[in-house]
Amino acid sequence: MNPRILVVDDTPLTRETLRLVLETDGCEVEVVEDPRVALDRLRSSSFQLLITDYRMPEMSGFELLSIVREEKIPCGVIVLTGHGDPPARARRHEGGRR
Repeated sequence: MNPRILVVDDTPLTRETLRLVLETDGCEVEVVEDPRVALDRLRSSSFQLLITDYRMPEMSGFELLSIVREEKIPCGVIVLTGHGDPPARARRHEGGRR
């Protein structure tokens, strides 16, 4: 069975690049632009991994991670960013703990 991965990013090039790379590796990939849509997909379907951008207009990747953990949605999470942000590093370590 191929791993199912949900990619959330507000940048089309990033979404499609991740899709291409992951599908080439045999993963089943779904991409969405809006983290609220991602939450709906996570609640209604099973994914082994969520890859999310840190900075998005509707909701940050850490807010999304917090909801995923609070609702005990069973999937791994990777938060990506193209920006250096020291406070984000501290939140990343806290947000990933169970």
